[in-house]
Amino acid sequence: MQPKIFKATQAKPLNSMFAAIAARLIAPQKSVIEVFCTSVAEVMQVKLDTRFVSYVPSSKTIHLNAPGMFKQEIKMREKEIFEIMKATIGAKNVPKTIL
Repeated sequence: MQPKIFKATQAKPLNSMFAAIAARLIAPQKSVIEVFCTSVAEVMQVKLDTRFVSYVPSSKTIHLNAPGMFKQEIKMREKEIFEIMKATIGAKNVPKTIL
């Protein structure tokens, strides 16, 4: 009996193997909060502590527990902050609203 010889197959690049999985992944809650705080610091030159921010991934909403004037200033510059976040974590993971 002769052994069967298998044809050599071409190897797939690793990045194509995980493309479907990568398309479904979302950024973790803590990562979004940290990127938001650094984006606020970049736009407003004022550091925001992460303990004043919470994020709900299902509704893509950021909740601020900060003083009124600070919160209002962040709301006014929401688009600038979201643009910086989009460059950092991607358009799919950027929050939709700030409350």
